[in-house]
Amino acid sequence: MAFAVNAVSFAAVLFGLASMNTAALRRAPRASRVSGGAREGLRYVWGHPELRACMLLVAVIALFGQNFRVVLPLLARDTLGGGAEFYGWLTSALGIGAVLGGLASAGRRVVTSWSLLRWTWIFGGVNVVAAFVPGLGLALGMMVALGIANISFNTLARTMLQVNTEPEMQGRVIALHSFVFLGSTPIGGPVAGWLCERWGAGAGLLLAGVSAGLAALAARPLLRRERAAPGPVQDPAPDSAQDHVHDAAPDAAPDPADDTAPASARDPG
Repeated sequence: MAFAVNAVSFAAVLFGLASMNTAALRRAPRASRVSGGAREGLRYVWGHPELRACMLLVAVIALFGQNFRVVLPLLARDTLGGGAEFYGWLTSALGIGAVLGGLASAGRRVVTSWSLLRWTWIFGGVNVVAAFVPGLGLALGMMVALGIANISFNTLARTMLQVNTEPEMQGRVIALHSFVFLGSTPIGGPVAGWLCERWGAGAGLLLAGVSAGLAALAARPLLRRERAAPGPVQDPAPDSAQDHVHDAAPDAAPDPADDTAPASARDPG
């Protein structure tokens, strides 16, 4: 029955895809198929500090912070003294948080690397607090918060990797992200399980929180320059249009009182 309900839930996705206006889509240029494409994508990410920092954060959080299927059953049984029903409540709360975080992310108009760093800190802090919750009620509240932080971080990371990458390299960069995001599970899962077996489920949540904080500290120097001049998420203008703007006003600065200025110029945070 559960599988049937899950299958029916995809009707909304199919309806959304069928409702898309295909006439408004633009075909991006394809990168040529050559040997060593994966290495080229890795070199591209490494050569762009903002993308490198983003991929670092994704790697650490995917490896140590998103082992929910390992940690939550032990949290329900060993820490909270429950069974399958407690695990169900915890995963439901995590899902509710993910929905709330997804809705909030959909309404975001500006995406900056500093926003990603901020949500990394939030993700780490929520995990640290969740490691010490004494009862089911508080645990459910922390799972909602964790779901919000988790989906917000994932959405920001994927968005940054796409909008800050040249169109012909987007496929390779997103493929690298998928490899890092999904390929870390066979490593991070056993590590989290071993820690939880020795010191309890709280150790797995602490691992997630501390590792996220350390990754944010490591990525901060790479993102400091971007914080000073963030830009809105939008399609890049044609080169000719950009040249025209720069030639017309080479020394112009955005006026904070000008409503037509980009949001990022009015609010660098």
